Amino acid sequence: TEGNMLKVAINENGQIDATINEITVTSIETVPMDKWVFLALNYVKGMAGQNTLTMLMAEDGNETMLFDEAIVSDYNSNGRLILGRDFTGMMHELVLWNKNCPVRTLLAQKDEVVAPYLPGLVGYWKMNEGHGTTVTDYARGRNMHLVAESWNVENTNLAAHLDGEHIIKVPIGGVSPRDIDSYVVETWFRGEKDKNARA
Repeated sequence: TEGNMLKVAINENGQIDATINEITVTSIETVPMDKWVFLALNYVKGMAGQNTLTMLMAEDGNETMLFDEAIVSDYNSNGRLILGRDFTGMMHELVLWNKNCPVRTLLAQKDEVVAPYLPGLVGYWKMNEGHGTTVTDYARGRNMHLVAESWNVENTNLAAHLDGEHIIKVPIGGVSPRDIDSYVVETWFRGEKDKNARA
């Protein structure tokens, strides 16, 4: 259904809002703008609806636990994966896993290149094309598509640029979690301070 979705957003106070099935949990800590931030999210499907969400953020050698096994609703959505709605900034690399993995393990591996054949890997977008409107999925070939060609190029560092209006989308019905699945999301992003909800 439309309500059965996962949405991660930065609210007007600079905190992370994570919404699953129309129920939102909000972090106490705020997300820094104008800095590259690594974000790792682990949703664990529990027994009798005791599902948990853990999310960790790291930047400039600092790490912050945004959610530590917060109790959340069931998530079994399928449809499109949408990035960039109401967010202005840059995104580099998005990895989706169909497994349970501690966020600190993800943090320890954040600078490693992901092998596309690893068990449980269901999506791997490096976002390092630097041109065109296609973002290649190195895991399953489910490429994302930019509405307009928009890239950030800093020397050899490449990232998709999100303008807060246009989105990146990919049909992921075939890789969406089942009712019994846990999953992991990890990404790098850099929000533009003057153009997001928190000034």
